[in-house]
Amino acid sequence: MPPFRAIIAYYPFCPAVAPALASDVQIFIGDSDDWTSAARCSAFVEKYAENAPHRPTLMVYSGARHSFDANRPDRVYFGHQLAYDPKATADALERTRKFLDEHMHRE
Repeated sequence: MPPFRAIIAYYPFCPAVAPALASDVQIFIGDSDDWTSAARCSAFVEKYAENAPHRPTLMVYSGARHSFDANRPDRVYFGHQLAYDPKATADALERTRKFLDEHMHRE
């Protein structure tokens, strides 16, 4: 089975190791996320060489929290702050569309 052409990850738990990737990955996360760490994702991305065949890319949103794209009232869930950020959401959705367009229309 062939690998996915592209992967989008919103506020993932980035691993401490950097496995070889079979697909291009775009990560979106807020720097105020207290559930999944933007710093951990930055460290993850930095482990890949600039010329890696599938180096992940990262977009960190200043002030954004976990679940920034869920248009719901601010809340606490399992002890973590969740908050909607319309500006981060709009940017992430636009970048997601562009990333997928670039990757899905390749031969």
